[in-house]
Amino acid sequence: MNIYKNYRTTKFIKLNPMKRKITLFAMILVSINMLATCPTPTITQQPGNVSVCTGQSIQFSIIANGYGLRYQWQIDYGTGFANLSPDFAYSAGTPQTPNLSLNDIASSFNGYQFHCVVTDSCGQVIISNAATLIVNPLTIITMN
Repeated sequence: MNIYKNYRTTKFIKLNPMKRKITLFAMILVSINMLATCPTPTITQQPGNVSVCTGQSIQFSIIANGYGLRYQWQIDYGTGFANLSPDFAYSAGTPQTPNLSLNDIASSFNGYQFHCVVTDSCGQVIISNAATLIVNPLTIITMN
């Protein structure tokens, strides 16, 4: 009995010597079919720049097409993009969705950029355009 490893998975397939040709042919067809049914994901709606006042809430959104999509929003504080964690202090919900909500925006967020990394079930990755957050200070009116 011979053992062959299917390079697309970590499963081992045991082949009977008499059925080797049929099973190997089926493995090739499955591999080709996997490639044919996994088109490159696309982003049809990019996130846009947002301008808010300090303390307000905002939402960045994308619309993507593909199979088994996973989302990861990233932030650039000025030193390069890094993943937002689910416990990000300003986030409402989770940064692993096509919508990123930020609450109680601090003035220090002015100029920060956000983009979304989209990965499909085949491991193909596409990255949205970056959107800039513009935070305007609150206007305080005082009377003399």
